[in-house]
Amino acid sequence: MKGPLMLAMNVHPMVSSATSAQMILFTSFTATTSFYVFDLLVMDYAAACVVVGFLATYVGQVIMTSLMKKVRLDEERRTAGAKRQHHIAH
Repeated sequence: MKGPLMLAMNVHPMVSSATSAQMILFTSFTATTSFYVFDLLVMDYAAACVVVGFLATYVGQVIMTSLMKKVRLDEERRTAGAKRQHHIAH
């Protein structure tokens, strides 16, 4: 929610993304620390959540990177084709 708000305030998109990620990390860390301090954290469950979280993040990152490269290549091919057609026409 804060990311789109910062974008609406004309904050640079990379700054908005990094700030949002930092806020999420801080909030999660604070909640986890509170559960640990009050002895409410089930360590086996927490460990499983950490493993699943890292694996899901890795898989998501690999998939998104692959898709972004594919889209970038497709865009470069379209641009090169349009330039070639423009050059042939003139």
